[in-house]
Amino acid sequence: YIVLFKWLFFSGCRIGEALALQVRDFDEREKTISITKTASNKCGTGRVEIGTPKTKASYRTIELSDEMCGLFVKLIHDFGMTDKDFIFFGKERPMGVTEVRRRFNVHTKAAHLPHIKIHEIRHSNNTWLINDHHSPSEIEAITKRLGRSSVKVTLDTYYHSVGDVQKTLINNLKI
Repeated sequence: YIVLFKWLFFSGCRIGEALALQVRDFDEREKTISITKTASNKCGTGRVEIGTPKTKASYRTIELSDEMCGLFVKLIHDFGMTDKDFIFFGKERPMGVTEVRRRFNVHTKAAHLPHIKIHEIRHSNNTWLINDHHSPSEIEAITKRLGRSSVKVTLDTYYHSVGDVQKTLINNLKI
């Protein structure tokens, strides 16, 4: 689960998008992952269905760090996966979202971390990225990486300011 949880944090990927990833979506040479589908629990059936991403902007290719690429290579190799296999724990079908949420809760509790919802990892990623990148082109790149349709949505919905930002801004002004 460490690879899944790291992927969710460092990519800002939605949980359903992560669970729908197949080995064929991973390009080791280019160090990218293509988001082209999502997994969701089929209500009342216990089955997981693969569908289209949330929005048109959700279709995207995410660049990987060397570390994340290496984690994917190791996971695929260690489990002897083929192109059709789901990267996160599924030969014929992906793991269900509910099971991942349960595992996440177990691991965060064991690590003595405060309880958060798994989707809040996406918010944390967005905040982390925006706090370190302020130019319009960087905010636009973050918006595309997250599969959002506009910078406004990224900033209004997914950005949560950290610390006393106004004081920092004023101190950085040059008169």
